[in-house]
Amino acid sequence: MPVSPIPKPSFSKSPLRKLLLLTAIVVTAHLLILGSMPSSVSLQAAAAPEVQPLSLSVVAQSKAPAPIPASLLLSPELPPTKVRTPAAINPVTRATPQRPATINPAPAIAPPAAASGLIAIAPLASTAAPTATATTATTIAAVALSAATEVAINEPKLPATPATKPVADIPRDQKLTFAPPVLLMYEGRGEERGFIKYAASGELLWAPEGSRYNAHLEISAMGFRVRTWTSKGDLSDAGLQPLRFGDKPRGAELATHFQREKGIISFSANNPDVPLQTGAQDKLSAILQLSAIVAGEPARYVRGATIAFQAADAHRAELWNFKVGATEPLELPGGMLNALKLSKEPTVDFDQRIEVWLAPDLRYMPVRIRITEANGAYADLLWRKSQKPE
Repeated sequence: MPVSPIPKPSFSKSPLRKLLLLTAIVVTAHLLILGSMPSSVSLQAAAAPEVQPLSLSVVAQSKAPAPIPASLLLSPELPPTKVRTPAAINPVTRATPQRPATINPAPAIAPPAAASGLIAIAPLASTAAPTATATTATTIAAVALSAATEVAINEPKLPATPATKPVADIPRDQKLTFAPPVLLMYEGRGEERGFIKYAASGELLWAPEGSRYNAHLEISAMGFRVRTWTSKGDLSDAGLQPLRFGDKPRGAELATHFQREKGIISFSANNPDVPLQTGAQDKLSAILQLSAIVAGEPARYVRGATIAFQAADAHRAELWNFKVGATEPLELPGGMLNALKLSKEPTVDFDQRIEVWLAPDLRYMPVRIRITEANGAYADLLWRKSQKPE
């Protein structure tokens, strides 16, 4: 009986086919997956440059938020910026004062002229914050302008300049009477350095002629001339109008010029010019002007009245304010006379005190002149006699 061959088990081929089939499916799946990978990777690589700086920018702004551009602060009508800013900056934008003006775009806003030179504004080190630099400059300039304005308001008042010094209030209806030409002679006394006493003498020449005048006062001590004043100028309805004053001590003469065409008083001693005021006098013409004023209207100048005008010496010009005192009896070398006293107190440092007594019996010409220096030295001239000039 023939023996039929034993069939080989089929399990040896069936698992292999399944494995191959599974392998094919896996490979196919991998190919499909790998086929889609290049597109995703390319998208991520392209997006990477944007995502990374955005993340860094947010971190930087959380530490030091960039201020809003100055153009947005000044003009509410401009469209909002596209730059992302933290919400905490919004209150600053609302609190900033708005100006109803259209501002053209500019790389930077210059500080106001009032604050120029007060604060030096340097650009920031970072090149990524031009808007912050402009806003910072505007803020600093505004603070500087506010401080400068406050200082200007609270600044103490400066002393008045010579051009704004008090001006004499001369009455428009003032009447004047000039004495005829005369030579007044004086005896006197003086004191220097508080203990040196000396005998003095003096002569006052008053020489009007037409619309012009000349005046000359010379003081001597112990036979030596120690001081000479000269004055010459015009006569007008307003009184004496000096053109030149000379002051000659023991040395060279110093001159003062009244330049009426220029409206100034100038000095040969190289002192600054000063404005010439109406009714201005020099040191000698001032005494003769007082005589003409009081002689014109004696009843007007009672005790307590004042006579004020600008007066110049060899160095400066000041407002001289003479106060009318009482009528006093004077015992003089030339006899007993009643005289009206007028005095001027010092107005500045090293100024003189001047006292003059005008005698009605001598047409209100000065019968006593006393000049006291700031250090106490003085010269006191007392009338001795009068005569017509030669």
